Amino acid sequence: MKGLIFRQLEKMVTTKLGLRAWDTLVERAPLTTRDGFIGSVTYPDADLFALVRAASELTGRPESELLRAFGRFVFPDLARVYAAFLAGTHTSKEFLISVGRVVHVEVAKLHTGAVLPEFDYEDPAPERLVLLYRSQRRLCDFAAGLIDAVGDHFGEDIAQVHALCARHGAEHCRFELSFSARAD
Repeated sequence: MKGLIFRQLEKMVTTKLGLRAWDTLVERAPLTTRDGFIGSVTYPDADLFALVRAASELTGRPESELLRAFGRFVFPDLARVYAAFLAGTHTSKEFLISVGRVVHVEVAKLHTGAVLPEFDYEDPAPERLVLLYRSQRRLCDFAAGLIDAVGDHFGEDIAQVHALCARHGAEHCRFELSFSARAD
C-alpha cells in the first residue's frame, strides 16, 4: 500500500485524537516499518491493518467503523489533490462510475506499482447504482466511507446496502446504492 494512505491515516489520528495518539499506535502496532511513511513508497498492507487494529484497541471502536471513518476522512484531501478526476462529474453517481473506468486507470499511471481495487457496475435506475467491489485487501468498509464522502462532496445522500461481502465468503462485495438530494 502506498505511503500516501499511511500519511492520511496519521493525519486523521492526529486530527481526531492528538499528536501523541499516532506515536502510541506506532509503538503498539507490530509494524515492519519504523522510520515513518513516505507518500510514494509502497509498504506492506499488514502495517495498515496493524495500525487500524491498534487504533481499535485504543479507542474501543470496531475496526470496521474506524475504516469507514477513515474513508470518509481521506476523500476531501484526495479530491483536492486529484481535482481533475472530479472535473466534468456533477453527481455522486457519475463520479462513482468514473472511478473504475477513468480514475483508477489514471492513478495506476501516476503511482507505479499501486494495487487498486476493481469495480464493475449495474445501473438499474437513474437514482440507483450497484457497485461490485473486488480487492485482495478487502477494505470494503474503507470503500463505504469513501462513498459516504462522495455524497458529502456532491451534497447528496447515498443509502448503502452491503448485500454481499468478500470478507464473508462472497466472490466480491456488492454495494447497492440509492441517491437522493440532500435536504437542507
